[in-house]
Amino acid sequence: MAKPPCPRCLLEAPLPDATLGDRFVLEEELGKGGMGVVFAAKDTRIDRRVALKLIDRSGNLDALLQEARSLGKLSHPNIVTLYEAGVEGGQVYLAMELVDGSSLRQRGRLFPRALASVALQLCGALEYAHEHGVIHRDIKPDNVLIDRHGCVKLSDFGIAKIIGAAPSAETRQGLLAGSQGYVAPELLRGAPPSSLTDIYAVGVLMYELLAGELPAGNAAPLAWPLDGVVRRAMAQDPSARFQSVRELRAALELACRAIEADALPPDEQNWLRAVALLFAAASGLALWALLQSISPIIVDGENVYPLARMQLRRLADGRLVSFARLEIGSSLVALAAFAIAFAAFGALRRHWQQAGLNESRPDRPLEESRTVFLLGLGAVAIFLVRRALLAFGLDAWALYIPVFGGALELWILYVVWCGLLEAARRSRPVTKEWLLWTGFWLALVPPALELLTYILGLERATGG
Repeated sequence: MAKPPCPRCLLEAPLPDATLGDRFVLEEELGKGGMGVVFAAKDTRIDRRVALKLIDRSGNLDALLQEARSLGKLSHPNIVTLYEAGVEGGQVYLAMELVDGSSLRQRGRLFPRALASVALQLCGALEYAHEHGVIHRDIKPDNVLIDRHGCVKLSDFGIAKIIGAAPSAETRQGLLAGSQGYVAPELLRGAPPSSLTDIYAVGVLMYELLAGELPAGNAAPLAWPLDGVVRRAMAQDPSARFQSVRELRAALELACRAIEADALPPDEQNWLRAVALLFAAASGLALWALLQSISPIIVDGENVYPLARMQLRRLADGRLVSFARLEIGSSLVALAAFAIAFAAFGALRRHWQQAGLNESRPDRPLEESRTVFLLGLGAVAIFLVRRALLAFGLDAWALYIPVFGGALELWILYVVWCGLLEAARRSRPVTKEWLLWTGFWLALVPPALELLTYILGLERATGG
């Protein structure tokens, strides 16, 4: 009599591999769809891992064969490769490229730069498919895969339409093919699928990955410069959309260049400049108040107020020289100007956040820094030219130079504030902008020397 098996040994024994016929060893389930299930599997004949799509008994064999016909027409680096279609152990299957990565659905929301890169690759796949007469009809985050190298792979051509082929079973039965939320409005009205319906789905996909939800009603604004591209792709009227994937790809390339340059749209740049002008004006008023406060002036005894006039010195004729004081009027005007500027800046920051224009680029230098540095050198050069003209007795030539120098100083203030506002938008630490601060301090050298010369001359004149 045979000895019965040990129960513990049976429990600890490895389970036999699940196989399909004598060829495929099934490893793990990757996902389920309307037609069946997809497994990661090993093809033992050629020792290769594949994605094996198996149609269940209630599935649509025609749809599986349609996918095989669609993929069989295509060979593109951004489209999942079909190795073969066949029957093994009585089971119809598709053996396809196994993508080592995840779907866009699994990745969730993307930043504009990452999304633009994904969308460009997706457009490359669709443009190629359309040129070969294949319309995908089911673009959605679940069907767009990204491998571990960042390469996009478009998958699931199960309901794809081959232009010129006979109508599918769904079309003959009046059924709508596609996924809810991604179906173009003209398809709901009974229009046939076209390249424009794929473009619409790409627009919805981009919107969802940026906003975190499908568009509904008046869709919320997205990050510039992708907002205009997405809205045109999602246009309800097909004639208002991009008329080809090539057009969509060209618009995305322009958007990518704008994103890489981290540039604001023209209207937004005008708002930033307007706020920078407010800050520059407030800074100019503050400097004017400071200049008034530390510039020596001659006053009479009736205009000497406690705490407002300091460092008074009496001249031989009995008049008084005030070397420092508090100029209340100009100081209050400067404070009011700064209050207006900061209020405008707060509104601008709130708008940037709502419009998706804030972007963390702390390692990207400010373009304004180089400009401020060069302008600072120019201010010093103008000062030296004026000094040289005065030294050679050419006072008439030097007469209007301070006017140009003053205008240049104001221009430098404006550019500095443009840089500071841009740094706030990008989360760029201004301590890294040594060129900006070097140029700013260079610009302060001429007025500081002029003021010092004036004060020393007046002190000598008053016997200080």
